Amino acid sequence: MKPVKSCLEKSGVLVANCYKIGSRIAGVDASARNRTLSRLIQLIVQLPPTSKRVLAMYYYENLQPTEIATSLGLTEHEIDLIRARTVRSLQTMVAAETGIASSVSSDT
Repeated sequence: MKPVKSCLEKSGVLVANCYKIGSRIAGVDASARNRTLSRLIQLIVQLPPTSKRVLAMYYYENLQPTEIATSLGLTEHEIDLIRARTVRSLQTMVAAETGIASSVSSDT
């Protein structure tokens, strides 16, 4: 996990935040959850910078879409679209690769 952690830190993603997402993967044993979490981290690292920033600001800094929009110079609607599409995309990719459906909702 160390190479992934290093890569995440270089891209501005806090590893603890990825574990927070991974802990929401329900109904699987710890080994499967760890594999899924590792893949999720790899996928998050590959996201465009704006998508990573929106996820971090919304889910981990607990900022409202209006605050994120102001900070990034985008509209609230754009922030909502970026967040929802990114979460849905991550869910789809993880589920397709692992066969594990996530309980995380893009509306959360």
